[in-house]
Amino acid sequence: MLGREHLGKVSKKKSSGNSIHNKITFNDALGDAQNVCALTKLSETWCNISWTVSSGQKGTPFPLFIMADEEATAATNEESQRKCSCSCCDVLWIVTTKEGWLKLVEAIMTFLTFVILSSFPGSYRAEYEFLIFVATTAFIFVVLHIILCMVHLFEKLPAVLRHPVLGMVGCFLATLALLIGSAVVFAKGKDYNLTELEASGICGFISTVLFFCEGLYFFFLYRRLTRRHAEEKMREGQAYDFV
Repeated sequence: MLGREHLGKVSKKKSSGNSIHNKITFNDALGDAQNVCALTKLSETWCNISWTVSSGQKGTPFPLFIMADEEATAATNEESQRKCSCSCCDVLWIVTTKEGWLKLVEAIMTFLTFVILSSFPGSYRAEYEFLIFVATTAFIFVVLHIILCMVHLFEKLPAVLRHPVLGMVGCFLATLALLIGSAVVFAKGKDYNLTELEASGICGFISTVLFFCEGLYFFFLYRRLTRRHAEEKMREGQAYDFV
């Protein structure tokens, strides 16, 4: 807490709510940031702070709302609301995170791709079976990723399986395979005026765009991690040279 040499007068008054307004007048200049940081112990309060600078002019009071404890409490409440009673399953992860929404749309589009194509009578042909295989495989991996994230097992996997390079390569391979398969199916549908093939090809193209965007995300994530690793090594080298 602040010492008596900095803290002059504290007057408390209750408002209509449960919050407490503390007006703190400082007789000395508050040049040391640690004294201000010490006010975080007065959490969930509004502090009207005014101080006298060395020139004798009175500063303008301003409201300082201590957010440290409230932010931690809000984060804890949000996390607890997103978890079920067993505290091991985050059932709302899929709709409360950007990654969850992306995976949800990917699952829907890949599912529609192979289901619509499988309903076509001539889906046994090789050019159609290729897209069915690619879309089914992508759907399985997306659903598996969703389940692992919801039960908090994805972050416990080995670092090699969670490396951005692996995700980037997998997404770009899926993008290429979906693009080829969807183009073939959509072209066949256009030539013979078959709506099933056209619809499956369109869903395949949408899945292609989604996996391509995810691959770009992993690419930029890998660059960021590489840059951070290089900065840490440079910092360690400078510290070693200084010693």
